[in-house]
Amino acid sequence: MDMDELIEEFAHHNLTGYQWIRFKTKEGEEVYFNEDGDPAAKYDIINWQPKKDGSVEFVTIGLYDASLPEDKQLHLDNLTLSWANNSKQVPISVCSGTCALGTRKVLQKGKPVCCYDCIPCAEGEFSNTTGTIVLIKIM
Repeated sequence: MDMDELIEEFAHHNLTGYQWIRFKTKEGEEVYFNEDGDPAAKYDIINWQPKKDGSVEFVTIGLYDASLPEDKQLHLDNLTLSWANNSKQVPISVCSGTCALGTRKVLQKGKPVCCYDCIPCAEGEFSNTTGTIVLIKIM
């Protein structure tokens, strides 16, 4: 048996038992492993916030926890979230403005999703809201 086969065989046997481990810590957090032997994804969401002295403070503003039900996996504390220049307002796209009535958004290839062109609706379609991607067909 060569080294690659040995590692593959060991990994298979080693991971098989982990998928059945499931317990709660004394803090109440559930710990378990999926069928590949990986723990559920759990991440703190950190916001870099500049301080008056020029340093940066790393503030935990939320949590992503894949072990929770889907509608509870992402939690953000909007009150502690700070945008550019310490603003509490969500920034407006710097790539593109809002598309007018009668037009729709088309993403610009290779650019961030905030970058798009506004093109007229095709014949037989219309938009009745600004900034739409979805058009309404006229029957």
